[in-house]
Amino acid sequence: MNLLKPINLINHRAWLYFFLVFVVSLVTSKAGMNILGPILALCSISTFVIYWKEIPSIAKIIFISCVSLYSIGLTGAYLTDASSDLSRFSQKNIFLLFLPFISLILSKKANREISSYLFIAACTISSIASIYNLVVVNDFNTSIRVHGFLEFSRHINALMLGVAFITLLLNQGLGNRLQKNILLLSLVLSVISLMLSGTRGGWLAFALMFTFISIIYLRRYIPHLILTVFIIAVGLNQLFPIQSEAIYQRILSISNTTTNTSNTARIKMWRGGIEYLTFQKEHDTTKFLFGSGMVSSDANYHGFINSLSKEDASPFVNGDEINGGSDFHNAAIDLTIKSGVIYSALLFFGVMTIFSLSFKNNIRENDPVISSVNAYFIALFTLMPFYSLLQDYSALTITFSFSLILGKIIEVSQNES
Repeated sequence: MNLLKPINLINHRAWLYFFLVFVVSLVTSKAGMNILGPILALCSISTFVIYWKEIPSIAKIIFISCVSLYSIGLTGAYLTDASSDLSRFSQKNIFLLFLPFISLILSKKANREISSYLFIAACTISSIASIYNLVVVNDFNTSIRVHGFLEFSRHINALMLGVAFITLLLNQGLGNRLQKNILLLSLVLSVISLMLSGTRGGWLAFALMFTFISIIYLRRYIPHLILTVFIIAVGLNQLFPIQSEAIYQRILSISNTTTNTSNTARIKMWRGGIEYLTFQKEHDTTKFLFGSGMVSSDANYHGFINSLSKEDASPFVNGDEINGGSDFHNAAIDLTIKSGVIYSALLFFGVMTIFSLSFKNNIRENDPVISSVNAYFIALFTLMPFYSLLQDYSALTITFSFSLILGKIIEVSQNES
C-alpha cells in the first residue's frame, strides 16, 4: 500500500495552485475565499473517497471528524426550518470539508514554507492598503479606524498570523540579507497597520502574543526590544502628538467598563446572550442543543428581549437599542447561540486538541512555521472573547493555521511509519 500516493497526487500543480491562491485570498479577497472554498471542499471529498485505502490513518481520522462535525451542524441548521440558516451554515462552515485536504497538502514541508511566505506577502500588501487609506483617503486622521481589504476583525486576525510568521522566521536566521530586510520591512508595515486599525482587542492580542514570543524565543533580545519600543513611542509622540494622544486614549479605554459605550454595549450583549441561552435550556431544548440558526438567531434573540419587561430587559439594552442577535462579539456565545451546544462543544474540543498537539516537541521542534502558529494561538484566544471569529471569514485563516499543524502531524506520522 503506497500511503504517499494521495499526498503526491494533491501536490499536483493544479491543486497546489488553487490552494496557494486561496492562501493569498485569506488576507486580500472575500470573493477569492467564496470561490475557492467550495472548490477545495470538492477536491477534499473526491480525494478521500477515491483514494481512501491509500490515505494515511491520521488523515482519515481528521476527515471523519470534520465531516461528522459538519453533518451535526448541518442537522441543527435544518431543524430551524429556515432554508437561509441551512444555506448560511453550509457556506460559513465549509472550512470543515476542506481542512483535511489542505492538511494533506501541507504535510509536505516545502508547501508549508511557500504558503507561509505567500501569506506574509498578502499581509504586507494589505498593510500597505490600510496605510494608504489613512494617509491619502482619510488625510492622516487617526480618529478614523482603517483596515486593509477585509473588515477589522478579519484584517487583524490575519495580521496576527503574518506577524508571528515573520518574527519566528527572522529569529531562525533563514535567508540572505536582502530576504531578511524584506521580512523586517513586512514586519514594520504589519505592526503599523495593526496600530492604525484602532482595534483595541487587536492591540491587546498583539501585546500578549509578542510578549509570549519574546519570553519563549527572543529572551536574549528583551532589553533591546524594550529600548526600541521606548524610543519609537517617544519619537512618535514628538512627531505626531495629536495622533499619539488619540492612540493612547484608546489604549486606556480598554479597561473602561462603565462609561465607554463600546465596552458597555459588548457587556450587555454578552449578558443578553447568556440569558438567552439559559432561557433556551429551560424552554426550548432543541434550540439549546442545535442552535437558533445563523440567520434566524437575530429575530429569535430580539423576540426574546422584547418579550421581557422593561425592567428585566434593561441589563441587555442601551435605551431602545438591542445589541446582539446577528453578532454577539464573542466567539463562544455567538457560536453556541447560532449552532447549538453540541456543535460548539465539539468544535472547541477540536480547537483545544490541535492547540495541545501543536506544543509537542516532535511537532514544533526546529520548525519556525509551526512555532509561529503556536504564538498565533495566543493572539487567537485573546481575540475570541471580543470577536465572533469561528463562523465568518476569519475562520478560514484559523483553518489555515490548523492545517499547518495537522500537516506537520501527518508528516511526522509518515516518517515514523
